[in-house]
Amino acid sequence: MFGIQCVLGGTEAEAKRRQAEIFDRIPLDAALSRMSGTLGIDFSKIDLDTPLAANTTDASRGMLMALANMTGDGNATARDAARIFGATCGMPQLVGTPEQVADQMEHLWRASGCHGFNITPTTNTKSIENFVDEVVPLLQGKGVFRTDYESETFRDNLMN
Repeated sequence: MFGIQCVLGGTEAEAKRRQAEIFDRIPLDAALSRMSGTLGIDFSKIDLDTPLAANTTDASRGMLMALANMTGDGNATARDAARIFGATCGMPQLVGTPEQVADQMEHLWRASGCHGFNITPTTNTKSIENFVDEVVPLLQGKGVFRTDYESETFRDNLMN
């Protein structure tokens, strides 16, 4: 299962603006503290504008490299990564219109063979409600999300 956050907008530009607003609300010190705990690196002792990948850790090296790639080029600085990590806890974000997000999810699902997605809210439960109302019907229309349950119980549905 993939954990993801979805940032939706009526246009791609609107969704990217919402994402930037979320990032801008996170205090840098709080984000660095959270990232320090996860990576085992004291970010108060390093230059925040050097590439994050230049650091070493005895904690999660995989998470370190994932955060270093959060800007897409592997060169995220500690400051860049903290800004993103503070808002996402390292969760990948899918950003765009409902149609774009549905397409991205379908691509991830088909390319990876994953069994599902764990959707987490951005700042409040409204982001989940928007996902259910705007993206789920598109996924159902593509035939990649169920429209009904096969069994009566939660356990039986997990087995199917």
